[in-house]
Amino acid sequence: MRYSPKWPPDPGKNRSQERKKILVVDDDKIIVDTILQALEDDEHGYELMSAADGLQAELEISRFKPDLIILDIMIPDINGYEVCRKVKVIRRPRASKLSCFPPTSVKRHSYR
Repeated sequence: MRYSPKWPPDPGKNRSQERKKILVVDDDKIIVDTILQALEDDEHGYELMSAADGLQAELEISRFKPDLIILDIMIPDINGYEVCRKVKVIRRPRASKLSCFPPTSVKRHSYR
């Protein structure tokens, strides 16, 4: 699912000035929506995409080519660790930034 609050990008910008792309991968829609909302409210105008399972994540990584992947470890089909391994192979020439979190850490903090 693509979220683009500031689309289309300015064609006069070079790659360093383009909006950064972030992929959020989690099977819990509430967590995904919370993260996407926080990122949409940010002043940087990120281009956002989400995936609900490992297979969809692999497809979006290949097509969307995110600059940052926020990845849950416990997702259906292909777990987050395997997705991480595949990202390293797919994006070897380019440094990939991965942020992985267990779903319980988000839920625990959201109830405090």
